[in-house]
Amino acid sequence: MSKDKRKLPKHILIPLCIAIYFVIIAVLNRDEWLVDGNFWSYWGKIVIEILVLVALSFVIKRRDKYRKDRGE
Repeated sequence: MSKDKRKLPKHILIPLCIAIYFVIIAVLNRDEWLVDGNFWSYWGKIVIEILVLVALSFVIKRRDKYRKDRGE
C-alpha cells in the first residue's frame, strides 16, 4: 500500500486537529466558563467552533481542487 493512500487529506486533518484541541480546552475550562451559569454562552461557543471548522474544511477542499486543476 502506498503512502498516499494511508494519508488523511488536508481538508480533514487540519480541522480534526483543531477540533481535538478545542475539545480538550472546552473540557478543561468547562467549570470556568459555566461559573456564571450561562449555559448558552458555553454551548454557543461550541456551536460556532463547529461551524467554523466545517467552513474551514470546505475552504481547504476547494483550494486544493483549484490547485489540482491549475496543475500545481
